[in-house]
Amino acid sequence: MSSGRLGTGSLWIGGMCLIATSEIHDKVDLSPHPLLARLVDMDSLSYSVQVKPKDKWNLLIGGNWELNKRWSLTAEVGGVLDRFHTIGGVMFRF
Repeated sequence: MSSGRLGTGSLWIGGMCLIATSEIHDKVDLSPHPLLARLVDMDSLSYSVQVKPKDKWNLLIGGNWELNKRWSLTAEVGGVLDRFHTIGGVMFRF
């Protein structure tokens, strides 16, 4: 799309798929809490947690506006349920 002297622009809609998992292993030191340590009969509790996104897919909408040959602006937002993201940028070409 173009508005003449104000530059040209583009819009997009789409989807983003995030396939990412991680596993966290750690332990909690119970020595500062002797009553709790005695209750579980251990000085520390070990745990392991697998973390991954609840929803793989995310809808998005964005746009780019070229003010002139040197300057352009970009913005994108996306989000569904438990995922949200924003991206913005100012570009200068030399």
